[in-house]
Amino acid sequence: SAPPAPTNTGPYCEGATIQLNVGASATYTWGGPNSFIDNSQNPTIATSSLSSAGVYTVAVTDANGCINAATTNVVVNPLPQPIAGSNSPICLNNPINLTSNGGTGYAWTGPLAYVSGLQNPTIANAQLNMSGNYTVTVTSAQGCTNTAVTTVSVYALPSPTIVTNSPVCDGGQLTLNGTGGATYQWNGPNSFTDSNQNASINPVTMAANGTYTLIAS
Repeated sequence: SAPPAPTNTGPYCEGATIQLNVGASATYTWGGPNSFIDNSQNPTIATSSLSSAGVYTVAVTDANGCINAATTNVVVNPLPQPIAGSNSPICLNNPINLTSNGGTGYAWTGPLAYVSGLQNPTIANAQLNMSGNYTVTVTSAQGCTNTAVTTVSVYALPSPTIVTNSPVCDGGQLTLNGTGGATYQWNGPNSFTDSNQNASINPVTMAANGTYTLIAS
């Protein structure tokens, strides 16, 4: 009988279903990697692995009982191993910097219908509702895809308040009380600085007149 002409629908990406095909005959015996044996005309191998790649042989028997065999080579390409990251946590109004690696093509999706085709995109002026999971789909040179996720947290800015006993008389004690943060930095006239939540100047002089700034973190 004429030799069969087996084919496959590859190359495949790791995890895809391998489809083997051969022309019609009376009986079929397929053999291949991983001790693969099948007697159907067009067998499939679900969830292929890299070890599924290789030469598959089919022996066919025609109606006259004649046997012939041929091979088809199956290629299984690995999935990319993407890495996703960000500069999270991020304070309100600062840029979100997303980073990725592991392939030749990149496609990002995220909150608020965010999309980008850049490998390392930047989102200016982060808002609270931009917090969440950002997913990058990475494509390899062989056209295989895989995904990675990075979680972004956008934090609200603190709301510092200042209470002072001003006006105060020369020679008295000026008190500066702050709230709204975890750490504090005071700056003011006459090179005044203090990193306590509640600062004071005692005795106070006329050089202390002016504006005092509290930075709360």
